[in-house]
Amino acid sequence: MAKESGIRPSRTLAGSVVASQIAISGSPISAAMAAMLSIMEKESVTFLQVMAVCLPASFVAAMVAAFIASRQGCELEDDEVYLERLQKGLVQKHVEKLTPDTPQAKLSVILFLLATVSIVILAAFPSLRPGFDIGKTMGTRDIIIICMMSAACLMVVFCKTSTDSIVLAPTFRAGMSSVAVILGIVTLGTTLVDAHMLEIKEIAGSVLKSYPMLLALVLFGTCALLYSQGATTPLIIPLAIALDVPHWAILASYVAVTGVFVLPTYPTSLAAMEFDTTGTTRVGKYVLNHPFMLPGLGGIIAGVAFGFMIAPMVMG
Repeated sequence: MAKESGIRPSRTLAGSVVASQIAISGSPISAAMAAMLSIMEKESVTFLQVMAVCLPASFVAAMVAAFIASRQGCELEDDEVYLERLQKGLVQKHVEKLTPDTPQAKLSVILFLLATVSIVILAAFPSLRPGFDIGKTMGTRDIIIICMMSAACLMVVFCKTSTDSIVLAPTFRAGMSSVAVILGIVTLGTTLVDAHMLEIKEIAGSVLKSYPMLLALVLFGTCALLYSQGATTPLIIPLAIALDVPHWAILASYVAVTGVFVLPTYPTSLAAMEFDTTGTTRVGKYVLNHPFMLPGLGGIIAGVAFGFMIAPMVMG
């Protein structure tokens, strides 16, 4: 639709890809946020406090990223690569595929929304959580897992979903691979950090206390290396707490955990480049000069700055 309207497709694709990645840091049902909530609850930081900082910070970051993406690159009719591909007949026309909505599809959406609302309510009001007479209520991470798994089970039963198609779906395979990768990375990273905690405190403790904003840089760099927000969170956040980084600074910096766009090989980035037959969404000569970089960096900088503005007020 963008190319038929004369709009450079890389602008819409880069903006949507980066915004979706940044939104992970503010989603109450993401794996990264589940880990974050589980860790911060032990520090007496409530669900509402975490979301009051992370949600608006991620929103600001996503909006800034989308704005930057909408302004980068030359106009479509001036792009040499596009003009060359157009002459060769490589630019495909958009063919709209109309798929009728089925009752099962509508029911699956309703079940997902109900699970999401249940998570938010139970996480926001601990008194409503089940305790099972064990002396403490269920943690937020367990609530997220149980609600999402229950919704998935109900979808299979009532929405006539083929279990074979679930196992064969690329999304399911990618998710299962990510689980194995995350478990391995977190286990290795935690073992290494725990073994050298004294040395880490001596070297980095005073620096992070004096300049807590550097935690954002640590989160960003680690995520870019590990390629996973879900693996970065349980590795870096406990370390920040052990180094006595203020809780408000941890929340303010958390939007920087979305550094997966640095290398243009993340699945959503690859999909965006594959969708764009105009060739405007492409990797440059130096690999890092791709259309996701500037929106991502600009959005994270804005989100962290906004987080450091509101976090002291929320936690104060």
